[in-house]
This record gives sequence, C-alpha cells and structure tokens, in this order.
Amino acid sequence: MLLEVNQKNISSAISLDEKTVSAWQAKIRDQSLKEIQEHKTKLGGPDKVVEIDGSVILKAKPTRNRHARPRKAKWIFALYYRQTGRSVIKSVSSRSAPVLIPIIQNNCLPGTIIHSDGWKGYKDLGKYGFIHKVVVHK
Repeated sequence: MLLEVNQKNISSAISLDEKTVSAWQAKIRDQSLKEIQEHKTKLGGPDKVVEIDGSVILKAKPTRNRHARPRKAKWIFALYYRQTGRSVIKSVSSRSAPVLIPIIQNNCLPGTIIHSDGWKGYKDLGKYGFIHKVVVHK
C-alpha cells in the first residue's frame, strides 16, 4: 500500500509532530537549494562543444524627439550545450572580454570546445583552458 507523502503521513510514520516535520522539510529544501546553487553542474568538458553568442536586445535609436528618454543598448550573452540541451543566458553590460570571459569560466569546464562567431572578445579563450573554434555564419 502506498501512502501519499505529506506532513501528516510522515509525522505519523516516524512519530513526530507535524510542526517538527515541517521545520525539517524546510531545512532540507533550503540546504538542497544551497547545494545546487554552490555546486551547479558546469557545461561541456574535454572534447564537448558549447556554443556561445551575444545579442543586443534593445538598441538606442536616434530620434528628433527631444522628450524621448535616452536608452542604452542592452546585451544578452548565451551559452548552449547541445548534448544536454542546457543553456545559460545572462544580461551583460557589454560584449567585451572582461565581461564575457568570467561568465564562460563560471559556466564551462576547462577543456571545453567553444564555438563562437569570432567576436574579438573571444580571441583569448585558449589562455583560459578552452579550445576556441570560429563558426562562420553564411
């Protein structure tokens, strides 16, 4: 016979009151979330391919309207691991190497083959333990 897993059934099965079970469930949930955030699985690895690209999602357009609010361009940066379908998308202030390389380092394992469009900000990826290959879009 299967029992529904809820606080009442757990508390009767292990002879603890529901408040204690609830408190322990919250602690386990919080600790599990902390573990996931601290030890998240990185993308790629030796001989594995991760595709990267940046894109502007909001571009400032010139206007004659003197009441228009000035807008800065907004960039996003994405990493995609085709083998698992996992991706990471970050909002970034620019598409420069000092901004993008730490994101790649924090989300990809050393030895990962990085496919990119050849943007100059990616040119030094080899210095950081990655294999960089440029894909030409036609």
